[in-house]
This record gives sequence, C-alpha cells and structure tokens, in this order.
Amino acid sequence: MDELWQKRRQAYHKRLLKYLRYVLNDHFVLALLFICGAVAYNYNNFLKTYALSQGLGWTKIIVALILGLALSFGRLATFLEPADLVFLAPKESDLKHYLKKSFVYTSLACLCEQAVIYLLLCPYLKIILNFSLGQLICLGLNQLLLKELGLYWDYLRGFAPLKQVGFMKLASLILVVLASYFPLGGLILSGGFWLGCLYGLKVNQQVVAWKFLIEKEAARMQGLYRFFNLFTDVNLVTTSAKRRKYLDWLLPTRPAYTFLYLRGFMRTSEYLGIYLRLTVLGSLLLIFIKNYYLACGVAGLFLYLIGLQLFSLSDRYQEIVFVYLYPLSDKQRLREFSGVLLRLLVPVCIIFSTLVLVTGQNVYLFSCLLLGLVLESYLITKPYFVWRQGRVRKN
Repeated sequence: MDELWQKRRQAYHKRLLKYLRYVLNDHFVLALLFICGAVAYNYNNFLKTYALSQGLGWTKIIVALILGLALSFGRLATFLEPADLVFLAPKESDLKHYLKKSFVYTSLACLCEQAVIYLLLCPYLKIILNFSLGQLICLGLNQLLLKELGLYWDYLRGFAPLKQVGFMKLASLILVVLASYFPLGGLILSGGFWLGCLYGLKVNQQVVAWKFLIEKEAARMQGLYRFFNLFTDVNLVTTSAKRRKYLDWLLPTRPAYTFLYLRGFMRTSEYLGIYLRLTVLGSLLLIFIKNYYLACGVAGLFLYLIGLQLFSLSDRYQEIVFVYLYPLSDKQRLREFSGVLLRLLVPVCIIFSTLVLVTGQNVYLFSCLLLGLVLESYLITKPYFVWRQGRVRKN
C-alpha cells in the first residue's frame, strides 16, 4: 500500500504540474505580480494610516470570519479512484495505513496554507488591534489546531458515517470568534474540544466507507479541474445536478421551455455558480469604484459577461431526444430562452445600479444606469443572441 500511495501522489503532482503551466503563464504571472504589489502597497499604507486609531476594535469579528473562512480551504486528499472499490476491496484491512499517510500529507499542506494566511493577518492584528506576541501565538495555534481537527474529522468519516458536519463547522467558527477576542481562552477550549473528539469518538477503523471516500475525492478533484478550466480546456470536468427544492417557488409551470431552462439553470452548478460568482465579483468592484463613468463601464462589462456565459444553456438539451417530442417550434424555443435570459439579467441590473446609488451617486444617475443596463440586457438577449445563433449555425 505504501508503494501504491507513492505512485498515486506522484501521478497527482504530475497532473497538477501539467495544468499549472497553463495557469502560471507569462502574462498571468506578470499580472499577479502587479496585483500582489498593489495589494501589499495599499495594505502597508492602510496600516500606517490607522496605526494610531482606537475605533477599530469591532473589526475583530471580521478577522474571525476571515479565519473561519480559511478553515474551509483544503480537504483530505486520498487519491482514491472509482475502480478501487473493486480492486482494493481485498486489501481493505490495510487501507487504514494508506489513509493515515493521506492524512499526514494533507495536514502538512493545509497547515502551511493556514500559516501563510495567518501571517498575512498578523501585521493587522499587531498594529491595529494591538495584539501582544503571546496573543498572536495563541490565536495562530488555535487556527492550526482547528484545521487539524477538521481534517481528522474527515479522516474518521472515511470509516463511519459521522453526520454532525454542520455542528463541527459551527463549533469551529464559534471557537475562532472566541479566540479572536480571548486568544488564550479560545486556545484552551479548542484544545479541550480536540481531546474530546480524539478520545470520545470510538470508530471502527477496519470497515472502510468506500463510496463516501471515492465521492469526496472526486469532488475535490473536480474543484481543481474547474479552476484549471478557467485557463485552458480540461476534458475531465463534469457537471452534476442538485435538486435545490427551496428554489421551486421561482419556477413557472408553463411555458414548457421556460420551465425547462429555468430548472436547468437552478439545478446545474455550472450555470448557477458562474452567475453568482460574476454577480458577486462585479458587486465587490462597484462598491470600491467611486467614479460614476468607470462604474457604468464595469457594470456593463460584467452584465455582458454573465449573458455571454449563459448562452450555452440554450443548447444544453439539444442532444436529448425527448425534447423533440414537444409540439413546439425551434423559433419558440429560442424566444423562450431569450425571455429566461432577460429574467436572469434584470435582477443583476437592479443590484449593480443600487450599489452605484449606495456608493454616493444621486437618484438621477441611478435611473440612467438602470435604464442603460436594462437596455443592454434587451440587446444581449434579443438581437445579439439571435445574431450569435445564426453565426453558429452557419459555421
């Protein structure tokens, strides 16, 4: 099993290096250097400006949320594959050692990641929040301890269906918040919680939850592939549908294609995810842009990008034969898709325009931007979409 684990780890690193050469190309590295330099410069100026400020104690909760979010980075890497359920089943008794090596490997990588994130926050904690050296050490140890606990919990779930995942995440967040205000007390409580989980959970580590481990590893790799897919084509990317029953109230029962496209949009993480990510990213940029005309340009650009990314939804069901049983023409299908796309873009217009209003613009400029974005949405969903469809069919 040691030899198998080494081969899997080497193959994993080789696969990462294969795609990283597309990610870390010359242009991206140069842009990344400029961005990091700008962020570091502004971070330094911020610390100098507010070094003597006494009114930023409330930002401890923001630091706690950042540290809590950082705990979600990094998952247990087991390198298991679907075929292992059959071919490694006779070696199930030896898999405990295999998973321990995976746990140690992941722990080292994740603890280094947590340390880097925490070290970036240390200047703020020291200069703005006046943390002493002892408090910095206690908070840092608490962060590493909670991350290690999360990984150990994932390790145990490989042998038993532990369902208290939500409780663990909530408990970790509470302990991070507590440690941000009382570092030593938070560290003591986290240590006690860790020991309680270590000795209180009795799990039979001879029976392996194969399906759970394989699904978690596949989900972890899909996350990496989706990131690499932003820079180059990755054939290994797959999409999965999620029920999301809580969104059913947004679905109309008719017309047929409208229901089909909205259902596909809400159930498919590929489209819903990119819609939400671009909306959030555009909103964050608009919050920090004070120039009205620049904000209009950014809002229009992100609206166009969202519409462009959703165009492929129109052809998602074309290879499913049952769709052609609908007594509806292709023109009606495209017309209903345009309506669905317009429904999705109008809320983005309202969000972007409202953020520009909140950042200091008057109602007149807000109205102008809103009307302009709605007009752009109409142009994207009607003439531009029809033109692109015609060009695709000719090719």
